[in-house]
Amino acid sequence: MPPRPRHGLGRQRLAGTRDADQQDALGQRQAEVPRARAERAAALDQPVLEQGQAAHVGEVFRGGVVLQQAALPDDLLLLGEHGIDVVATEAGILHDDLGEDVFRLAQGEAEGGLEKAVAAGVDGLIVEGAEGGGFKNQRDVASMVLLPLVCSQVSVPVIAAGGFCDGASMAAALALGAEGVQMGTRMLTAAESPAHANWKAAIVDAEETDTVFLNRGGKGPALRALRTARSNRLEFDPPDDMRSEFANVLDLYFGGDLEAAIALTGQVCGRIDAVRPVRAILEETVADCEAVIASLAARYGTQAAAGSAGAAPVA
Repeated sequence: MPPRPRHGLGRQRLAGTRDADQQDALGQRQAEVPRARAERAAALDQPVLEQGQAAHVGEVFRGGVVLQQAALPDDLLLLGEHGIDVVATEAGILHDDLGEDVFRLAQGEAEGGLEKAVAAGVDGLIVEGAEGGGFKNQRDVASMVLLPLVCSQVSVPVIAAGGFCDGASMAAALALGAEGVQMGTRMLTAAESPAHANWKAAIVDAEETDTVFLNRGGKGPALRALRTARSNRLEFDPPDDMRSEFANVLDLYFGGDLEAAIALTGQVCGRIDAVRPVRAILEETVADCEAVIASLAARYGTQAAAGSAGAAPVA
């Protein structure tokens, strides 16, 4: 396969490719959005995302949002109406009825599954190695192996996840073929994150060995989590279905009880030393990434090699 071109996360598909029937069908779906959203919300006993809330989401996320499920295309259409033009899902694939102006990302950690996502027409991939926190393939593969492998097999932009938390690791991801990084655990500890302060403090205090990989062979997904008394027990005495361990997850996320459920956390917990604002995290990450790339070019680039050509060999 020829080298994958650099995309810069620009949209690759051409607008205006739908025929008249497809466009009519999309228009009918958009007209049914309010009723469909209300019916779904009633069935799930969940509040409906209102117009004002969607506008607020667009303002807060400044054009992008990550959703846990891809089963609500009607809600996604509403988000698109309010400036959300990048949508990523952690489960499922966003179909083309979102419109040509929405850049769709699918997340995963298995090469075969990601290739299926590309075949289904997603615009980009989030490729997550086993270092990352959260749900995982039971046959775990580290980012150093998975990322360049996937990048060599697909032609869409790739975002690296799992083990990335700063400029140096971002520069490594770019070298491996990615266009950018997703920093899950790092953003969980951000000052603006709604996660409880107890969880943030536990991450800041953790070492790189303070996570555990659970459920390599049982029912449900594997996952990486913060090492607690609960996760230590589950490592050697797993339940019949690991999903049952999330029954009280809100007590963990917002109540601060780290034993109430499984605290999904990546290995980069060992490299996070403070709770900081999102702006500071992003600005420092980008600046440090650029500095690392410049330093590597100065040390190992063609000009550096030419300058040292006449130097005596090092014994």
